[in-house]
Amino acid sequence: MKFKENPKRLGRITKVHGVHGGLVVQCDQKLNPETEWPEWVFLEIDSGLVPFALKGDDCFEKDAHTLVIYLADYTNKEAAGEAIGHGVFFPADQILVNHENDWNPNDLPGYLVRFGDSDEVGEVIEWVDIPDNPLLKISYQGKEVLIPAQDEFIHEWDTSSRKIIMEIPDGLLDLE
Repeated sequence: MKFKENPKRLGRITKVHGVHGGLVVQCDQKLNPETEWPEWVFLEIDSGLVPFALKGDDCFEKDAHTLVIYLADYTNKEAAGEAIGHGVFFPADQILVNHENDWNPNDLPGYLVRFGDSDEVGEVIEWVDIPDNPLLKISYQGKEVLIPAQDEFIHEWDTSSRKIIMEIPDGLLDLE
């Protein structure tokens, strides 16, 4: 069966937003800002795509990598909680193709990380997607450390050279 909409993965539902069934979507891709919200979206449930009517008038972009969507079938916080963890698919023509400078958390493994002005370097192993507190798991001096992936700690980000310079609080790398 082929869907008329040609769905493409946009991201994953990470949590519920508010009490009226809103869903927070952490996006791997970006939506085309020139298009309207689609009538239908698809959730990946049990390895299949299930269509859901989207209440587009209520949906909004929270930030560059996060959307809040409302599905007609989920009208309260409890029902919406069942959707956490599911992949979200939008019509392919509404998703922008990733460009060289677009940031995507799935591309982070392998980035080199330098801490401040030091010459010591670590390497990103994994993006740990914790709602409201994402972490970078970094291999550093033979051990794995978790550093909050917060704007206040990221001093410089270079996608072309795959390097990150972080300014972190003293002692954070020493925690075990």
